[in-house]
Amino acid sequence: FDPNIFSRMVFNSRKETVKIVRTFEKISSTSIKQHQLMYEYLLWNMSTSSRAIARVFLVGKIGSLKLDKNVMYIKCMLSVLVLVVSLGIMMYYVIAFQSTIGVESLQLWLLIVFLCFGVDSLVIQPVAILMKWAVVVSYFKFELLELKNRIQKRSHLMLTRSFGVIQSYKWFAQHLNPACRAARFYPISTFPVSR
Repeated sequence: FDPNIFSRMVFNSRKETVKIVRTFEKISSTSIKQHQLMYEYLLWNMSTSSRAIARVFLVGKIGSLKLDKNVMYIKCMLSVLVLVVSLGIMMYYVIAFQSTIGVESLQLWLLIVFLCFGVDSLVIQPVAILMKWAVVVSYFKFELLELKNRIQKRSHLMLTRSFGVIQSYKWFAQHLNPACRAARFYPISTFPVSR
């Protein structure tokens, strides 16, 4: 047991706790705050490699939903603009070089466009969906399900308790998990998931 490593872990936990609490300050709904706290708790109970992947694929970025919608809208508009510009450039080259290539350039261009669309929609997109939502998620699925089952067994007793403290308040998980530290900022009476 190295005290320097432990103090670094506590420092990192405190830093992450500040980020979580700042996210909570942006959220007005109590139920969404509780959902976000449980999301953070689940993330911080995972191994480091699983946590990085799960943070991308699990739904839980509630505090920044407004920003995400604006960013998504901008990305959508930029992609439509790039599509229109690229189609315009392709049509320019087809029309400009039609006299040197011949009449078949338009048919060849149409064949290539439809072939690319077919390959993209029938091969590339299904493989991308499979990789993103099946293969990568299966990496942390069992760890997350095991954690969910453990929490599910104990949560009813913890949430219905009206007095007393948790016996494990001295455990490292209470000090190293940023979600546990963030839960201390909110009263248990209005925020049951803090227990």
